[in-house]
Amino acid sequence: MPNPLTNPQRQFAAGALQRRRLYLPMMAVGLIVGMGLLGHAIWLGQTQPNEPIGLRIILAIMILLNARQQLRQHRYAGVLAALMSDARADQSSSSDAIAS
Repeated sequence: MPNPLTNPQRQFAAGALQRRRLYLPMMAVGLIVGMGLLGHAIWLGQTQPNEPIGLRIILAIMILLNARQQLRQHRYAGVLAALMSDARADQSSSSDAIAS
């Protein structure tokens, strides 16, 4: 069975698999920074009610959403790795069947 992926698609998949180990630490850092900023904004709102905190809360939410996306990228890269290994196994078994 021919490989349905084009060369640019294979390169993209290989890059995603190489970056898989980076997604989880980036998610953890984003979560820590986002929660810290959110906590700071809430504390600032409690201690200094006249201080505007809207932009700080929006920034914290954006950082937390980015952390969620990093976790999603990590999961997608895992699924992609499984699919790529299945495709390699299928190719090797089909080439073994052709050779025999």
